[in-house]
Amino acid sequence: MSAITSAITKKSPKSLVELTAEDVVKQALNQGKAPWIFKELRKSVEGKAVLNEAFPKPVEVFYMFLKGCDSVHDDTEGLMLASKAPWLKILLNEHKTLNKGKLLRSSLGGFKLCFDEKSEAVEWASELIWQLSKEDLTEVVGKGLGLTVDFRHNPDDEENDEDEEEDEDAEYDHSEWCGNNVEAFEEALDSKLSELFTYDTELVSPGTVKEWEKLNRGYKVLGSFFIEMSNWD
Repeated sequence: MSAITSAITKKSPKSLVELTAEDVVKQALNQGKAPWIFKELRKSVEGKAVLNEAFPKPVEVFYMFLKGCDSVHDDTEGLMLASKAPWLKILLNEHKTLNKGKLLRSSLGGFKLCFDEKSEAVEWASELIWQLSKEDLTEVVGKGLGLTVDFRHNPDDEENDEDEEEDEDAEYDHSEWCGNNVEAFEEALDSKLSELFTYDTELVSPGTVKEWEKLNRGYKVLGSFFIEMSNWD
């Protein structure tokens, strides 16, 4: 029985209406009408709920490979939930936008990013922050890195004293704000990246992956990070 048929007819005991519906669905599938069934299901809230249950969205993850300092026996690799670092997902989306057609894809999934030392990773992330919209910048720097993001001009600044009343509601543009705060967010990036990519990072267990498979739920690798740990501290 297909996943969609199972999701539609899983209630027990079955009424006459349910038995009839099950028979109709089976006949339609046998006659190659699956595309029509999907089309009809998408037309209603109830139908969409059935599809979401039968085909849940994949879990978004990052793949990480941490090269050991001494030998291959020190290597660490695995999947990390993207929900642990939503700000990193935003940076990956910006990376995709800026490098369209030039991206290096990993055979393990997502974009391939290699860093020989932490300063390279900080520089990569910092350059992307300069390109973010104000909304995404607030998500990454404010919520992700824990810094205060305020685009309003400070009326107490000496250079603004003469035009304090005129500039009361003025805001810094994106590049001006980044220029004034680059040292702060690069220091925060250094700290966050150290916390995220470490041998102690909680990775998805093989058992969890098996549970996803049982639920007909796969995973989607957003980015694959390969890091030389000997130069990471």
